[in-house]
Amino acid sequence: FAAITSSISLIEPAITLLVENYSYTRAEASLKGGIITWIIGLGTIWSFNYGQDYTVFGMSFFGILDALTSKILLPLGGLMMAIFVGYIVKKNTTFKELNLSNGLFLTWRFLIRFLAPIAVTFIFVNGFII
Repeated sequence: FAAITSSISLIEPAITLLVENYSYTRAEASLKGGIITWIIGLGTIWSFNYGQDYTVFGMSFFGILDALTSKILLPLGGLMMAIFVGYIVKKNTTFKELNLSNGLFLTWRFLIRFLAPIAVTFIFVNGFII
């Protein structure tokens, strides 16, 4: 049950994109998104048995998707969020949303603007070295 509800929340942005930008009905977008997700899922399953001999750069299909998400997409997402919140969102907006004392907010703002991007960049680069 947890897997099904989680998968629904993960596919929802793709369905919304198809409905709002490409004039699909919600049922059509859900069906097409579900089929694409199912095919990708089959690729990951098969990479452990039938497709284990097929590799790219020494990685199976599952390994490629794992490396893509854990070494590239997650650190880049974190870096972009830190930059967005630290430099683009107005200071008053974050102050009101976080509801912190002034001293704690200034500490948080320093960390999100300077330390977080450096730390996430280090993690990103380190993912390629190791």
